[in-house]
Amino acid sequence: MESYLPVIWAAIIGCAVAMYVILDGFDLGIGILFPFAESEHKRDQMMNSVAPSATRPGSCSAAPA
Repeated sequence: MESYLPVIWAAIIGCAVAMYVILDGFDLGIGILFPFAESEHKRDQMMNSVAPSATRPGSCSAAPA
């Protein structure tokens, strides 16, 4: 059993990272695709598509001053 522990932990960490990527959803995907946008207009469209949910009250951990 002891020789399987690294494999088990690697699977647990891999599942955790996969769940983070899957559950984080569209804003992580936009962040990944952002550098590949063809123009500034396309980047603005991408940013505006997530802005309503990214800027709603309570979605940010930083409290306003």
